[in-house]
Amino acid sequence: MKISTISFALNIGVAAALLPACGAPQPPVAAPDVMTQPPAIATRVDRSGSWMLPEARGENLIYADSSNSADTYVFSSVSGKLVGTIVGGAQIQGSLCTDVHGDIFVTGLQNEGSGLGLIYEYAHGKTEPTQVLEEPGVIPDGCASDPTTGDLAVSAWNWSSGVSGVNVYRKARGAPTYYEDEQIIDYAFCGYDDKGNLFINGQGSGYAMYFAELPKGGSGFTNLLFSEYINFLDMGQIQWDGSHITVEDFSTYAIYRVQILGSNAKVVGVTHLRKWDASQLGLSWIVGGTVLAPTGTQDSEIGFWRYPGGRVELMKRISAPGSVFSVAFSPAHTR
Repeated sequence: MKISTISFALNIGVAAALLPACGAPQPPVAAPDVMTQPPAIATRVDRSGSWMLPEARGENLIYADSSNSADTYVFSSVSGKLVGTIVGGAQIQGSLCTDVHGDIFVTGLQNEGSGLGLIYEYAHGKTEPTQVLEEPGVIPDGCASDPTTGDLAVSAWNWSSGVSGVNVYRKARGAPTYYEDEQIIDYAFCGYDDKGNLFINGQGSGYAMYFAELPKGGSGFTNLLFSEYINFLDMGQIQWDGSHITVEDFSTYAIYRVQILGSNAKVVGVTHLRKWDASQLGLSWIVGGTVLAPTGTQDSEIGFWRYPGGRVELMKRISAPGSVFSVAFSPAHTR
């Protein structure tokens, strides 16, 4: 079970109580609720089973987190060969993201009953974490790195209070600054554009996905009216594709390209991934002219599609040792 599944399930009763006559999002509103959290705490775990081939350091890599273990698989993006496995992470993993240096971040929950959120950072091609950030009482889910500052945003849900929000770590270190939107019950995923504006999606009142922006340098989120309907159970990855911010819709096997016009988020293009036969919501990753996403029987494959296109055909698949939930591309080490 993935983190987003846990948090949605626990909050669905709250959402039902707040349902309006129709499921449309509410008018845009700014919510300048900001506070500084206590410092995150570094921790260490046993990684004796981890391995990485020596040549991985100099290759472009694809990372994929396991759906049913604490493992993260590493593949060569060219050959599709498994070149490493990182073990000993969070028992329930959330999602992956990378920064401009190719460092990989893995969000997760220590175990289903602990309420201890963990964020692992790994240098490209390494099995020992650079750091592990702890978020006591919080379930971290989506993550994103600001390409302009190196700040790390992590969407999170509080285990005890049910309050959902986003923690932003300045340069991916230290004590995070916490932001929340009063209209969003449960945050799901987040992504930065090339200017450092942060976008998030989540569950509010009704069944429609809520979509909001934290402008670079801003103090709070502004809710945006999304021009296409996405059920909150089907919303997925948010990512910058080089020209547009994008949102994944698992129900239609699609990635929407979005243009922000004032308080509106207008869909200006869509890519449908044909033969995307994943059995659960799987998080895609856009790199150049390619989309990567978990697919296949038991989600034990990673599919490659051309991007953007309209209805694009599956180009190839590579096999993973087990089921995977999200993928991320890490360019060869640039430090």
